[in-house]
Amino acid sequence: MVSGRLAEKNGRYHMILNLKDERGKRKEKWQSTGLLIKGNKKKAEDMLLEARRAHVDEVETKDDSKMLFSDYIEKVWLPSKRNFIEQITYAEYEREVKVIAEYFRPRQIKLKEVSIKHIEVFHDQLRSNIFECSVQKYHT
Repeated sequence: MVSGRLAEKNGRYHMILNLKDERGKRKEKWQSTGLLIKGNKKKAEDMLLEARRAHVDEVETKDDSKMLFSDYIEKVWLPSKRNFIEQITYAEYEREVKVIAEYFRPRQIKLKEVSIKHIEVFHDQLRSNIFECSVQKYHT
């Protein structure tokens, strides 16, 4: 897990993650929690822990050429969003990710192999069952 800490800036908590670039050089990534300092320390600490875990998963995914796209969106991408969006939005993402994963899992498409053509075929299948505005939500 990457290291990180909380910092106070402009009356809000910020997360600072200690990362390494492609050359192994250390860099800091600042990210706002959006939480006011007063009464939110525990929430901020939980968000920091989740961000540290999510970042480790992202780094491991870059090196894992065997990971399926369906596994990535369910096990890496979706959990990484949990502390950064509203609960109702997360629930909607869960529903959409389930549909996406159910489509891609039987096709055994690896994360590094997903192409525009795969996405377009998925969109076409969605269009046969739902409105275009909903297809855009899945795409986003």
